[in-house]
Amino acid sequence: DGPRPPVRGLLVAAAAAPYKFDPAQRMSFYVMVRTEVGDRTIWGADLERALAESTSQPRIGDQVVLTQHGTNPVNVRVPARNEAGDLIGEKKMVAQRARWSIETPEHVRDLQRQAQLLRTGEILAEASLDMYPGLATAAAGVKLAEQYARRVTADEPSQEKLVQAIRDRMAAAVERGRQVHLPDRKPGPNQRQVRQRGGRSREELTHERI
Repeated sequence: DGPRPPVRGLLVAAAAAPYKFDPAQRMSFYVMVRTEVGDRTIWGADLERALAESTSQPRIGDQVVLTQHGTNPVNVRVPARNEAGDLIGEKKMVAQRARWSIETPEHVRDLQRQAQLLRTGEILAEASLDMYPGLATAAAGVKLAEQYARRVTADEPSQEKLVQAIRDRMAAAVERGRQVHLPDRKPGPNQRQVRQRGGRSREELTHERI
């Protein structure tokens, strides 16, 4: 049904257990959060990874934000039953596994501020980079995007639209806690061979067609 809204509250418990505490079910992982409307128990195999790889490393008793970031298809084994409901073995099926992040509210707000600097282009300001030196790669990416837009089109509104689209993509990655990586600008072996033969590279021809 799509991503769930973030779950905010006090981290009460996090452990492996039979799914929904039913001994007949397979082992899974759950996180219990005490929210304003009561305790909520969220189940998901990826929650264990999300907690282990969390940047802010929350512990039991800390305020947390659980955020779902889409799903990934995975192959799983599920119980196979006959018409009478008797267990007769297992069968394979493709399921959608939710991908989660578990961070403190302070860390989430910090990521949101960084993402906003990217969306508005303010990350190019020296003061912004002094505050968030980790965004230096993203700032370099914005400059590359501006250079690329000028090569693609001479129309300024189109340039701005393209750069904004690239900034939005990078901002979305930063907001999820992902690192921004610049493309490898070094020519590959095939491109070097083309240049040595005196011809133009495929990349140059592509830009010309655009």
